Amino acid sequence: MQSHAAMNVRVGIATPSQRSTAHLRSSASAAVRRVCRAPVKVQCTLMQNGAADGQLNSKWPKGIPPQMGGHLMPSGQYAPLSNSSGCATGPPHLYQYHDTETNTSVRVFQNQQAASGGLAMMIAEASAKAIAERGIFTIAITGKESTQALTQLSLAVKASDFANWHVFFAGEQCVPFSSLESNYKWAQDFFLSKIPIPPTQVHTIEEGTDPNMAAQLYEAKLRYMPQMARKVGPFPVFDIVLLEVGERGEVASLYPNKPTLMNVESCVVPVLDAPVEPRQRVSFSLPLLNAAAHVMVVALGVHKRDTVSRALECQALPGAMPVQMLRPTNGELSYLLDADSASGLSTGAWTDWKKWPRSDLPKK
Repeated sequence: MQSHAAMNVRVGIATPSQRSTAHLRSSASAAVRRVCRAPVKVQCTLMQNGAADGQLNSKWPKGIPPQMGGHLMPSGQYAPLSNSSGCATGPPHLYQYHDTETNTSVRVFQNQQAASGGLAMMIAEASAKAIAERGIFTIAITGKESTQALTQLSLAVKASDFANWHVFFAGEQCVPFSSLESNYKWAQDFFLSKIPIPPTQVHTIEEGTDPNMAAQLYEAKLRYMPQMARKVGPFPVFDIVLLEVGERGEVASLYPNKPTLMNVESCVVPVLDAPVEPRQRVSFSLPLLNAAAHVMVVALGVHKRDTVSRALECQALPGAMPVQMLRPTNGELSYLLDADSASGLSTGAWTDWKKWPRSDLPKK
């Protein structure tokens, strides 16, 4: 596989609350593309006190009884009474996919060096466009692996453009900035110290504060900075949010099935009990991530193979795989992989309707 050549497919991976579209396109340049469409809305009519619309149920010719259970089972025990209020009448799932369409691309590069070069070119193009249109470029970054991929940034971006950059952190640990656990330190070592961004335009959390205070102060900065005036609803819009995905499917510091993943009002959330050290962190909220013009997920190396396969090919309930909840409202989502991290994907089956029965693939 060449670094900038891959099979070009538009594909949607169906999840329990999502309907997807997939159709094959051939091209020698781009990559694998995916469009996620709105969730399927199921209408269910209970047949109580008589059949619905004149239709009889073979098991309950007079309609489904208002209360189920209470019958004698083969075990000799009585079945418990059901407390269900009926189909689609219970509380909504705690975690929800939003119902807008998302344009998603998967780009597979030959190796990590090629991926770093491709990422640098994508950022350079976005930077030039944003500066030409608004005179400013905003980017949010996260951890060690994604910042390591920025080593070729100075070769792709014009040096004069960096004066218009504003850099933020989508996730950060509540540790001293000198700590090896600090995302700021990794960013400083790998690329901030090598490019001429004014230090006042690198926006970090408040060092030495607890997660609650750090999140509040960072949120206030994001909401009221003139440079972040562009918004989707109440959420500021970043030109690029650069993320990596953890082995649990976490992004930024949003972990599976945690209350922070449900927060739909805040820009920044405190993380008090991360499943790994350091446990105290600060993270962009899911709505803030999804407000970005372009969300990029970097996953490189063979150790990311299983995570990438689960993220792109496994159907997960909302909240079980946070990376699958990345669906920019008015923007793009890109996965940047190398041959090793993509080696577990079965892209040849992405156009097989039997593999994806919830998709709109032609049934042939």
